[in-house]
Amino acid sequence: GVGAQAECLIKTPIEFAPEKSDTSSIQIVLEQQNRFCYIDYDHIAGFTFKSTETVTKPANGTFVHLSGKRFKYERGKGFVGTDQVVYKLCAKTDTGEGCATITLNVKGD
Repeated sequence: GVGAQAECLIKTPIEFAPEKSDTSSIQIVLEQQNRFCYIDYDHIAGFTFKSTETVTKPANGTFVHLSGKRFKYERGKGFVGTDQVVYKLCAKTDTGEGCATITLNVKGD
């Protein structure tokens, strides 16, 4: 039979504040059985995305904006090592609007 594919789900740090033009970093480790990880901003109330942009694409996988406030990183088949994605989120919040640059660091075991 076909085994179930595990996934990871990262809820981003609550200090995400695009109105302050901040930068932040997210660290994830993908265990051997995991090929992909979701980065989810749905739990942060009071903001809407104005635009999203991938600044630096991952060298060893793919990174896509799914819908709403959810993104997906998927590592390349057989990839073990480190990968990095830099993306920019522009949003409007209750306290203002602006852009935040996020660096996603992936370690694939």
